[in-house]
Amino acid sequence: MFKGKVIITAALTGALIAHLHMIDENGQGTMDIKRFKQKVESVKEKGCDIILNLTTSGELNATDEIRIAHLIELKPEVATFGADR
Repeated sequence: MFKGKVIITAALTGALIAHLHMIDENGQGTMDIKRFKQKVESVKEKGCDIILNLTTSGELNATDEIRIAHLIELKPEVATFGADR
């Protein structure tokens, strides 16, 4: 099942940017690169051109290196980084 449906719907109703957080199988925030990659690819495969803003604050105990690893690999158009942590 395509779980990015809400992103596609948002784009079709005028949203230009979607801010993404990932959750693990237990419903906890995660910085798992595989989850970010899967979500980004699934939206792009549907032909949706919404800008995907990838968070870096999805996992409370993540180091800065872990927080930016998905940005280095996926190179999103936009990302957020709270430097106050």
